[in-house]
Amino acid sequence: IAFLFLSANAAYSQVTDYSKIAVTTSEECKKAEPQVLEAVNFILSKPVCNQDALSASLFNIKWMENTEYTFNVNKNISKLSEKKKNPLLLGVYLACLTKFVLENPDKAKDDKTVQLGACALFAKFIEMKDNDVVMTKNIQKFLDANKAGKLESYLGL
Repeated sequence: IAFLFLSANAAYSQVTDYSKIAVTTSEECKKAEPQVLEAVNFILSKPVCNQDALSASLFNIKWMENTEYTFNVNKNISKLSEKKKNPLLLGVYLACLTKFVLENPDKAKDDKTVQLGACALFAKFIEMKDNDVVMTKNIQKFLDANKAGKLESYLGL
């Protein structure tokens, strides 16, 4: 019985200790890409304020700082992460940027394409009720622009 409990518990918890994966050089970042993709998928599978996703988010940020890829945080998207209502939402957006770039390396140098692709992932995350994103005026404007096909205009691209 103890074995079954431990096996089930392991299956539902984060297994990777991201703090032990080196991502300080571009070579280390390239080598760590599979673990980075695992981390961002983990982030995107949990509610926005899930503490288990925090180490994955910190790992992703460290990777983003040191990889050869370039990431631009759209000023309109950064406004969606309000301190009192959605303080960790920016980490989810960063995970969306990373996921899009790693799954579409041929498009990684086109900032507009990256922004639009990441925002489409971000909108899907926000729209899922289980992700506990607090709906604000700014978030509703973002979702409305996405649904109306006006995301490019909303982002100022």
